[in-house]
Amino acid sequence: MRRPFIAISFCFSVTISPKVLAQVALLRASSFGLQDRSSGLGLTRDYNPAVGANLLLGGEYLSRDASGLGWPDAVREAAGETGLMFQEAEVGLAAAVDPYFRGDLTIALDGHEGEFRVEVEEGYVTTLFLPRVTLRGGKFYLPFGRHNVLHTHAFPFVDAPLPNTMFFGDHGLNEAAFEAAVLLPLPWFGEVSAWAANGDNQVLFHAEKKHDLAYGGRAHTLVEFGESVTAEFGGSYAGGRNVAGGWTHVYGGDLTVRFRPAARERYHQLIWQSEYVGMRRTGPRPVAPKEAGEGQEHEHATDLDSVMGAQAALASGLGGFYTFVAGQFAQQWWLQARFDALGYPRGEGGDRLHRASGLIAFVPTEFSAIRLQYSYFHEEQVHQVLFQVNVTFGAHPAHGY
Repeated sequence: MRRPFIAISFCFSVTISPKVLAQVALLRASSFGLQDRSSGLGLTRDYNPAVGANLLLGGEYLSRDASGLGWPDAVREAAGETGLMFQEAEVGLAAAVDPYFRGDLTIALDGHEGEFRVEVEEGYVTTLFLPRVTLRGGKFYLPFGRHNVLHTHAFPFVDAPLPNTMFFGDHGLNEAAFEAAVLLPLPWFGEVSAWAANGDNQVLFHAEKKHDLAYGGRAHTLVEFGESVTAEFGGSYAGGRNVAGGWTHVYGGDLTVRFRPAARERYHQLIWQSEYVGMRRTGPRPVAPKEAGEGQEHEHATDLDSVMGAQAALASGLGGFYTFVAGQFAQQWWLQARFDALGYPRGEGGDRLHRASGLIAFVPTEFSAIRLQYSYFHEEQVHQVLFQVNVTFGAHPAHGY
């Protein structure tokens, strides 16, 4: 006699929200089409990061030796010298970690005083799951103005503007930091961000006490004027304790106007961008080591003297600006002009410096460019010619608008 067999089945229903499905789709798309699996190990390449590299090569002619000129040290160092140059190489990795986070890593190799340095230029994690809010933590270019956030290969010109070189140094305002950005509920684009950083920048901060952080933020908005013209307005601030124990405040404003015909003239556009940066100190001021007198002892006296000297050379109240126009007049050709200056205002003993630059670029594709730039420094009557080959291979992330 057979015993009765009883079968019991259970049915479960799982509902996945459209938002999560969209994030999963974004995650799969971020793998650049690498959807295949290894037949031997059953491993997926879906989560491999996109990898790209950039090379900046070229040469320079400088009509006079920069070491004998009366320029500030930061400008003199950035001016370089006549000869061939390996400006920089970058390797970048980027991927969505999962539907909630994205990771970016940039490793840079550049030449400095005859030696090559390898460093993590940027390495950070960004949130993807918070509506209207983006959190970011790691080491990155702090959001101050339009130019500071750019990598070298994305500079509009071969070199950085004078205010950025003078106020932020050759590596820009780049620190370990945490940032929160909020997309404002407006009928047009508007964003406000705030950040806290270590305050390691040797030109501005570098407080002796490690718990003295630097703070800052940026607000910017983009407005459309018809179908062909957009204008972006921005304001930035950064502040923190300096090496003397006082406070350094840096403030700036920027404007970018773009004209690009909506219907015709596909390969024609015009960009006008301007930015102003100023700095002021309160409280104790940094003084050059020779003015500070003897008898100062510190376990890192050499480094401290160097930082103190660099900050003392930057006059409190100093301001500077740049403005440029860039025009694309054919599918692969750009023509650009820039004027930048320091000493508006001069501040407490600062000097004025003016430079005019022109550039022509042949850009076969978004992965390569050949650029020739001429600059004239007015006060010292110095002529400079820069030639650059800019090549990117592998994954090429989109540049900011």
